[in-house]
Amino acid sequence: MNIRFLLGSALLAAATLAGPAQAQDFKIGANFPLSGPQGSYGDLFMAGTNIAVDHINADKMLPGKFSIVYEDSQGTPQRGVIGMNKLVNVDKVPYVLSSFTGVLKATAPMRA
Repeated sequence: MNIRFLLGSALLAAATLAGPAQAQDFKIGANFPLSGPQGSYGDLFMAGTNIAVDHINADKMLPGKFSIVYEDSQGTPQRGVIGMNKLVNVDKVPYVLSSFTGVLKATAPMRA
């Protein structure tokens, strides 16, 4: 699936949850494996999302700046839950990108 489509959907969700259009910054979370045996996948995922963020900000698709808050799931369910908890409860992101079945199954009951 196209990463710009996914990020566009995330932006729409974030903008809808944020309320009326204002000049504000938008952020979503990404719970990727940035270290450990699956770290090379996380590097690719992060590079792709950073390119999409650069394009979104360059095209001025939002009234504010768009950014992604990254957490390291290490590709494991346990670290995925820890990362998701931080993204949801500390960073207060309205939407989280994630990867790997084990991480997704462990974090599915949680809400951003």
